[in-house]
Amino acid sequence: MFWTGFFIGFAACLAIGLTAHFVHDRRQRAAFIAGLSPAERKRFRGFEKIRGDWHEFRDLLHTHAREAPAENHCRENAAIGPYPAQTQEREGIETVVVPRG
Repeated sequence: MFWTGFFIGFAACLAIGLTAHFVHDRRQRAAFIAGLSPAERKRFRGFEKIRGDWHEFRDLLHTHAREAPAENHCRENAAIGPYPAQTQEREGIETVVVPRG
């Protein structure tokens, strides 16, 4: 009797855990696809037909994004300190715009 109850409880916990994992993965996939541009979605659909794994496409997409860093246009106007707006208010610093040239 004990082992029967134990096995039923284990099977129920396993079913709940696998269901939660599946639902989480589907939501992650939906959120990932929603964040793609139309061109990336087209590439994703082609990749999905060949490979079928969206995790691999996500990893390739993020690896490619890390290799080509975006240019930071805010460096010239960066304030000193961890919180620029608070540092400027506290020290009475006016915002200065530096022309690019």
